[in-house]
Amino acid sequence: MSLLNNQDLDRLNNAIVSAKQNMASLGDSSRNTLNSLQDELDEL
Repeated sequence: MSLLNNQDLDRLNNAIVSAKQNMASLGDSSRNTLNSLQDELDEL
């Protein structure tokens, strides 16, 4: 007897993929913010 069927595993895998994409997006956004702040500091 399996506690997770294929549909449950597919949903879990999709949630993991989505979380990875969101983390990558957050990383990109953070880098962009850091670069913008560095540019502002360089102008000062």
